[in-house]
Amino acid sequence: VDWKHPLIKSFRMPDSLASFGSEETSSSDLGPRIEELWTPSGAILPLFSPFGISKRSTPLTSAQVRKLVTEYVKMNNLASPEDKSFVVLDPILSDAVAIKGTPHAERLRWDELMQRVFRKALPCHRVTLAGRTSVLKRGPVEKIVISTAIRTGNKKVTLVHGLDKFGVDLREFAHKMQKKTASSVSVAKASAKGMEVLVQGTFVKQVSALLTDDYHIVAKWIEIKEKK
Repeated sequence: VDWKHPLIKSFRMPDSLASFGSEETSSSDLGPRIEELWTPSGAILPLFSPFGISKRSTPLTSAQVRKLVTEYVKMNNLASPEDKSFVVLDPILSDAVAIKGTPHAERLRWDELMQRVFRKALPCHRVTLAGRTSVLKRGPVEKIVISTAIRTGNKKVTLVHGLDKFGVDLREFAHKMQKKTASSVSVAKASAKGMEVLVQGTFVKQVSALLTDDYHIVAKWIEIKEKK
């Protein structure tokens, strides 16, 4: 790496990594703010270290990952002179995106290069709830799951899992559902899934509407599994 290269000398990360390219998906400031992020694995960390990113715990948005990879290619003049849609891989880039059990590639198309970088990156997400400090969590976002089931006596029930991860007070939610549906609603532990809200009857649409309208949770984070 040429540390005197003007691109390196002029490149500055913003004060907050989340200040550009943010991928938050809240519908309003009232609901939980969710940002889908990535942290560099050991394999790809050398690509980012020239830009002051030296820890694998550093969260980056997808836009930031793409921007930094692009800057790395530019500062090392790795765009193929014959075809600008290809990138010539230097030793660091080649090692970073290598696929186990296959020969190292000498060059890759830009889209394949980015795909390989993201395969090596580790998904995480930041959750910000109103009036609380943001929390960075490993892994992809776990959605709220609304499902239906048949319980004892052939009775249909609606189950809701994952509310607590979005800052929803389960007992308050159960009370609201009880008023909306005039049905029996309870909160209980659901084995490995954590706590669940159980509504007697089939009320998938009502549960979904309550989450989006009252709690301002984006529909993207709600998964529906109806038993047919």
